[in-house]
Amino acid sequence: MKPSSGSLSLSSTATGGRVEITCKFHPSIEDKDLITINMNRTLDGDTGGEQKLAGTRTKRTFDHSGDEVKGSEVNGSIEQRFLTFTMPLATCQDAGMYICYTQYYDGTKVFTSENSQNLTVTVDPGQATMGATPKLTVYSYNTFLSLTCSGDVGTVDDTTKVQWIWEYKESQGTSWYQVHDEEVTLKSSTPSGPGDCARYQVSKFDRALITEDTGKTFRCFVRRNGSTIQDFHQYAGTYTINTVLKPGMTTTTAANTRNVQNGGMRVDTSSSYTVTTSLTAALMFLHSLSAL
Repeated sequence: MKPSSGSLSLSSTATGGRVEITCKFHPSIEDKDLITINMNRTLDGDTGGEQKLAGTRTKRTFDHSGDEVKGSEVNGSIEQRFLTFTMPLATCQDAGMYICYTQYYDGTKVFTSENSQNLTVTVDPGQATMGATPKLTVYSYNTFLSLTCSGDVGTVDDTTKVQWIWEYKESQGTSWYQVHDEEVTLKSSTPSGPGDCARYQVSKFDRALITEDTGKTFRCFVRRNGSTIQDFHQYAGTYTINTVLKPGMTTTTAANTRNVQNGGMRVDTSSSYTVTTSLTAALMFLHSLSAL
């Protein structure tokens, strides 16, 4: 950014959440004419006015930020012709206008100059989790299954569109297919930390299970403005539906069906399967004798 009056320049750099903002005297000002540099800021959405951050004058440097910026660092001096304010981890709350004020002698008068730069904080997506309700090994036909995928989706603003995508693959398949959008809802979207530039969202996928869902695996990820910014299923895992019973069957009758198929002698009067294979064989033998 070029200095507005030829007396001061302001610059900022950011790496992994660490932000450094530097004010410098213009080279045209002689060392003997330098008086002070002060740095303030006006935060987005804050109507409380400017907040003092740091300042320096001959042989003294001050950090005015207090608890507003935890772990802040101030470097530089009048003798070094610059003042740098460092935030170790910028959050959404730190977004706003940063202003440098400098005083110096201009002939016989004290001249004050200012310059400003807007700081935008962008938050990357974070960890996500996946859940299922109810979480069962065997589901009855038409059981209502609710899957959720939740996590930090990063910066969301007026120009950013976030879309959760759900996919599934068949039991023995390798290809993934997208779930219909009407089956997916955004359950909640709340700030993921201080400020409101990043969101924590919960995406929900509801389904009434049918027998053909047996063995299907589901996963989800999120897109921002059409591009995949984080493949959440890598972090949240996948969910596989092991077994969905046929219509009319319950987990109890299914267990008894397995007993019958295995030649068991169990008779359960609470079940529709009360005849075992051994008893069936005996009845068939008696029927063959009566026919003689």
